Amino acid sequence: MLARELGVKRNVTSPTFILERNYPIPRTSRYAKYFARLAHIDAYRLTKHDPTFSHHLFRLMRDPRLIILIEWPERITMLLPKGTAHISFSAPNEHTRVVEMK
Repeated sequence: MLARELGVKRNVTSPTFILERNYPIPRTSRYAKYFARLAHIDAYRLTKHDPTFSHHLFRLMRDPRLIILIEWPERITMLLPKGTAHISFSAPNEHTRVVEMK
């Protein structure tokens, strides 16, 4: 849903086994002047502190033109900065989608 709004045409799937997928935001997108790329991370398989992943995530967070989406953020809460926006998506039934932001 968010990727589509940003203009990403590719099918966005969970990066479960590779941890991260990246999607360029097209130059034709109305958001292209603010963002260049979307990084989609699935933290489910991260069960303990991984210094390599921590370094990679901190490097990603320094890029102001990057949007980072994290599935299972509770697995890496200690790595997320204060003020991180938490958005949850749910589908209570086949006709309803709920988006909540905390």
